Amino acid sequence: MDGDPLPPDPAGFPDPAERWGLSSHVGRTAEIAEGARLLGARRLVTLTGPGGVGKSRLADRVAAHAADRFPDGRAVVELAGLREPAMVAEVVAHQLIQHDRSPRPALEVVVDHLRDRALLLVLDNCEHLVGACADLVRALARGCPRVAVLATSRQSLGVDGERVLPVPPLAVPGEGPLPVAALVEVDAVRLFVDRAQAVVPAFAVTGDNAADVAEVCRRLEGLPLAIELAAVRIRALSAGQLAERLTRSLPTLTAGSRTAPQRQHTLRATLDWSSGLCSPSERRVWARASVFSGTFDLDAAEHVCAGPDGGGGPDDVLAAIDGLLDKSVLTREEHDGVARYRMSGAVREYGAERLESAGERAAVARLHRDWFAVVADRFAAAWLGPDQLTWVRRLWRDQPNFRVATEYCVSTPGEAVVAVRMGLAMMHHWTLHGLLSEARMWMDRALPGIPDDAPERGTALWLAGLSALGQTDVPAAAAHLTAAGAVAKQHGDRALRARVASTWGIASVYGGELAAARTLLDKALTVFRTRDDLVPDRLFALVFAAQALGLSGDTEGAKALLTEGTALSRACGEHYFRGWLLYARARVSLAEGDWAEAESTGRQALRAQWDLGNRFTAAFTTELLATAAAKAGSAEQAAFLFGVAGGIWALMGSSPDAYPAIGTTHTTEVEAVRAELGRTRYDQAYARGLRTSPTAALRPTPAATPRGTLTKRELEIAALVAEGLTNRDIAERLVIARRTAESHVDHILRKLNLTNRSQIAAWISTRP
Repeated sequence: MDGDPLPPDPAGFPDPAERWGLSSHVGRTAEIAEGARLLGARRLVTLTGPGGVGKSRLADRVAAHAADRFPDGRAVVELAGLREPAMVAEVVAHQLIQHDRSPRPALEVVVDHLRDRALLLVLDNCEHLVGACADLVRALARGCPRVAVLATSRQSLGVDGERVLPVPPLAVPGEGPLPVAALVEVDAVRLFVDRAQAVVPAFAVTGDNAADVAEVCRRLEGLPLAIELAAVRIRALSAGQLAERLTRSLPTLTAGSRTAPQRQHTLRATLDWSSGLCSPSERRVWARASVFSGTFDLDAAEHVCAGPDGGGGPDDVLAAIDGLLDKSVLTREEHDGVARYRMSGAVREYGAERLESAGERAAVARLHRDWFAVVADRFAAAWLGPDQLTWVRRLWRDQPNFRVATEYCVSTPGEAVVAVRMGLAMMHHWTLHGLLSEARMWMDRALPGIPDDAPERGTALWLAGLSALGQTDVPAAAAHLTAAGAVAKQHGDRALRARVASTWGIASVYGGELAAARTLLDKALTVFRTRDDLVPDRLFALVFAAQALGLSGDTEGAKALLTEGTALSRACGEHYFRGWLLYARARVSLAEGDWAEAESTGRQALRAQWDLGNRFTAAFTTELLATAAAKAGSAEQAAFLFGVAGGIWALMGSSPDAYPAIGTTHTTEVEAVRAELGRTRYDQAYARGLRTSPTAALRPTPAATPRGTLTKRELEIAALVAEGLTNRDIAERLVIARRTAESHVDHILRKLNLTNRSQIAAWISTRP
């Protein structure tokens, strides 16, 4: 995601290559063409086949080849690490909308968001969530006529109109001898050679080893995962030795049988064979690492995989991971200079079976939960500081693991209180990324397991109320906050009482009840100022207390509070609240009639907000910039910015009307700008802003000072970059070499005096 801690902007979905590292795609020409053809005729195409047959990679390639039919792009949603069917719509909504602020059911939000879009939705690994995926697809079929779904699953979804495309294994050589030149063109052999050369670059098919290579591919039934697991053994074995060992290790298969059960038998036998080649430590780490969801780092592996029985320490875990990487059981990727590891679905399932048979599943799941509870606490302690961005990114990457850990808490007797403690520690993670529906769900599921006299009960109610308020679900927020206040009073919990008062105060600011807001926030600040552990609460209260004063006309009082907050933010070295404080300061300048200062400070606020990807605050700030432009007499720019803001509000499933203090100003200014420009000019400028990617329109970028004119081909490639295509995608689209595409992109960056692909997208957005 190019370092962006947030889910990708809808204008540029994640590069599918990120899921496969540097490994190349091999074969599947006919299947790719057929899949793309079916997507032109059907609304739902499901790629089916056993684990390890290559469904996910094929889906990526089919989606890339069908991209021209979907002007609104494609969204890839990985479901392999999701355990809870109720979360399917939530995860899809968050992938599409990113910062959902709507209180409506996630399925309804997804359908509404996609109603008028022509988009391809890829649902990867649906087999364990078939019912929930089928419900989603049916809703999309009814309400989104231009959306198509490409699913991968070991079974069909069972939805009317579904077209199932079975994914066969790769073609294997026949029994008779083939010339080397012909043999290396067979798909299974091509894959074997590609993966073998990754570990032994000099490996090649020759007349001496051709028969052995062909036998290996036949023995493995053309299953891509099985071939990859075997090919890495070329580091230690010749092709002949590998063929001989596979003949002994894998049972003889029925000649010519290509049934799914037979292929599953082959994959199972290959996994058994691979496991047999592992050391006891490697087998233990393989089994225990199966509890992770998505990716995990070495620190997590050392805690979870060293084991509750003392069987192997951290050094042994590192050695085992190194061995599992060599054997292709794990794959490696790197983010912010930290290596992370991933298992494919079939490999993970095999490990989970071994963990269950060893009787260790419950103990290792507890270790997994304990580790991520510690990570959550470390985030809470460190994120309000100079390492804030690093921690934000880290928690986002571990989000699938936090879901698994929280699920353990709410489904295991006596552990619900830990879910609440984790929720409190991760509160700013949830709010920053717009995971409000998820936060509410976890707290609602935790509450029945928390004793009435436990202090965590009040915290769970407050977190649920805060999340509901963030979605402008006022009735639910009021019910939860009222109950939380009662618990706080019962236990004499001053911190919780202050948090509840502060949340009511924030609600009052948004609702335009400024006198009540000032009273509530002053009361909360009295407590927050006395506690070092409540600094984040103090900063948030200062932001909204200043807004309440500014909107009431007491701009000097507002400035005093903002000065206090800014000094505190600077002392911490953080960015999140700095963005909020700058936004509040810009609002004060707006109230004072200093349009230039409001615009300048608003731009500073956006820079701070984009550092962390805080698009919720960016929506408010863009509204403010539009108002400042209108007040300064730049009506066309104001209309454009209202359009950009409208796009951000739509991404969140919300609007200014949900916040009366903002909505009233919005309506007044829009009417004034429309009257000045006339409806046609206003609508054109607004539509231009609405069409512009928020990232391109608002992310601060250096002005492009072209050193030369782009050629026609470079303009074409720049436009594809702006669509979110990778160099590999561009090469496939234009039928050119990947290196040629890379060269063109480098030339574009140099000519435009830019440094990254996002800036190319921003430059393209300014062109007619």
